[in-house]
Amino acid sequence: MKPISKTGFTLIELIVVLFLIALATSIVFLNVKINKSLNSEEIFFKNFIELINKARVNSIVEEKNIQILINGNSRTVKISGEKKTLKIPTSITISAEKIISDGDNHIINFYSDGSSSGAILNVYGKNLKKNITIQKFNPQVIIKNAES
Repeated sequence: MKPISKTGFTLIELIVVLFLIALATSIVFLNVKINKSLNSEEIFFKNFIELINKARVNSIVEEKNIQILINGNSRTVKISGEKKTLKIPTSITISAEKIISDGDNHIINFYSDGSSSGAILNVYGKNLKKNITIQKFNPQVIIKNAES
């Protein structure tokens, strides 16, 4: 008969290793979940700025007036005439000054000469505080951190 080998792992050692793996996995999962919720605001803001710039460029290239529609009830933003909408996360509030309102829609017009109807938008979230100024005659969007 061969003697029993002493080179294996004990049950206690295996349980400790599995516990450490489970602990590390839960820590990583919680960090990913927290970062994902924080990043949803940043992703929305980036897409919102891209949508504004796209509307301005398209109005010049296509030589026609284009509108951005911000709907407060459905919490969406879209370019008029397009099916694609940008959903506003529930953690974000957008307030506006000097903007055209038509019922639930708030409208920013972009004209073929590069000008716009202008607007000042305040975008606030849990970790996001930005001011967006869309100038009337200068084809520039100014983004600033909002003051607390």
